[in-house]
Amino acid sequence: MREKFVFMIVLALAMSGCGMLKVEGEVPDPTEAVDRQVIPTTVPTSSTGSAEDGSQDQGVEGILPAPVIYLGVEDEPAAPGQQSLWRLEVDGVTAIQITDEDVPITSFAVSSVDGAIVYTTFSDNDLVRMDADGSNRGVIYDGLDLTSPPSDESVMRSANANVAWSPDGTEIAFGLGGINIIPAAGGEPRMLVEDKIVAEGSPQDSRFYRPLAWSPDGTKILALEGYGIEGSGYAVVDVYSGKVVSLGSAVVCCEPSWSLDSQSFFFSSAAFGMILPGLWHADAMTGEVTTLIRGMETAGLPDVTGEPMSLIQSAQQLGDGNLYAFTAFGTYDELFRDEEGNEVAPQLTMTRISPNGSEIEALRSDAYALGQTLWAEDASGAVINVMVAEEYPSGTLLWLGSDDSAAVVLGGRGLQPKWGKGRASPPSTGETRYGVELSPPYAGLVYSTEEGLWLVEADGRSRFLIDQPEGALSPDGTEVAYSVGEPEDLWIADLSTGEKRNLTNSPARREFSPQWWSERPDLIVFQSKSTEEELFGYGNPTVVNLDGSGYLILDDQKGPPLALSPDGKSIAFGCCEGPGILYSWPEGPSIFDPVGYGVDARKLFLPEWSPDG
Repeated sequence: MREKFVFMIVLALAMSGCGMLKVEGEVPDPTEAVDRQVIPTTVPTSSTGSAEDGSQDQGVEGILPAPVIYLGVEDEPAAPGQQSLWRLEVDGVTAIQITDEDVPITSFAVSSVDGAIVYTTFSDNDLVRMDADGSNRGVIYDGLDLTSPPSDESVMRSANANVAWSPDGTEIAFGLGGINIIPAAGGEPRMLVEDKIVAEGSPQDSRFYRPLAWSPDGTKILALEGYGIEGSGYAVVDVYSGKVVSLGSAVVCCEPSWSLDSQSFFFSSAAFGMILPGLWHADAMTGEVTTLIRGMETAGLPDVTGEPMSLIQSAQQLGDGNLYAFTAFGTYDELFRDEEGNEVAPQLTMTRISPNGSEIEALRSDAYALGQTLWAEDASGAVINVMVAEEYPSGTLLWLGSDDSAAVVLGGRGLQPKWGKGRASPPSTGETRYGVELSPPYAGLVYSTEEGLWLVEADGRSRFLIDQPEGALSPDGTEVAYSVGEPEDLWIADLSTGEKRNLTNSPARREFSPQWWSERPDLIVFQSKSTEEELFGYGNPTVVNLDGSGYLILDDQKGPPLALSPDGKSIAFGCCEGPGILYSWPEGPSIFDPVGYGVDARKLFLPEWSPDG
């Protein structure tokens, strides 16, 4: 970490043969970027702000928006086996060690739902889960012991590395011979995409996949795509099909982050060499990469001392839709050399950038040689770890507010900071059912894809409900009705328990296209037809109670589409010739003829009720 900037400069020489990243689209001129930005070309390194008595600000109560989990480097120097997870409380001072492994922790992730933590260990190669405060530790996957690996390739293929938690908290992705997905509670993992090992031919034909981050909607995983000794790039993997969209080769230094809508991601670089510094946007569906801010015009390591440069690090789209990053603008001499001409790490300043990269605004007046960044989702600030600074040991954690308030030295030193949650809450005394947790029970759009049924919740995120694209969600959001089988039967699935039951079980009829009636939630409305009829086309309007009783064909001549009245008393239907039908309880069917309303129509179909019925 202390020599990160040196690594960046010489990376081109160390990775000879690494392909260049292809970028497309209109990009701003780097000179214009320097003119646009409001940061002075030379920004002095700032220490943390001082209180009125001259002392440094230390851990104000409630300074952090949430606890921070990080990989601690408390020892100097830190022995590999002593790299443990620490929890820094919101006061910014209290740091508690929450793991005590005999081997290094190589990666970890935190559940955004309850703050539970999963991590991977080196050598013994375990996948371990524990509660937010470090309690209830348990191995959920026991990997191959790599204490004495037979070869370097076996380590690359067998090492349990990189872990990412799904946004709904139900699944964990981890790297082991590819990308695997395992239930968060433990169980049998499934291989989503497997490493491709080419024994003969060119080394770059091999591929190694490791997860980086789930998309906010939980449908995709941003992955590292390794090319053996030839470098690495990014890829997007579909969670359900395993389809891989590759971006090609790119130096892995760029801290990629998803867009809010899960359709793309951003990555940035404050390095130069085989790739240029800058800011890029990648389409997750096509793999097309567009340059938003070009870092410099000259590739490689020629004499670029006088050329304008734009360094962008840790770019992420936050809740207001803008990008937030740490940036620096100037020439090589201004950014990478001190007054005596010695090589130094560039100092970067907190910045807000418009989504297309056209507008840049400095949010702070200080600058840091930082390693990693943890942004607050509301853009109120960020936790950084300091890479190189005279006044701080390497890895010192700071809180920087986006309002240019005094920087706060936090009570910990470490790597890979991630937001945690409050301490584990006591178990619920009653059964938690999906839908009941939300108020209103569910809000937003229910929609289908070829993978299944989805719900857009009140917070704007999509939740995958069930692998039945034609399913119907119950009014309280706890159950789904769907048809399956040959011939099709109606089934009900409980979303909280996973229990499924056959509702109709009628081998002589097909039942399909179920609907829940919000005013009569004890009734399922659907279409049915005899198995002797043609497979395609409408069926007859039919109803059945949730306990399987009351199976009733409303009309054996007329067919849907169906419209359910808002008062729970009538169903309108009719296709495809003549007047429509109203079926009401307890009267039964009646003809709805438009002639009585002064309308001359040959047929009525596609009925729809007004909101008041």
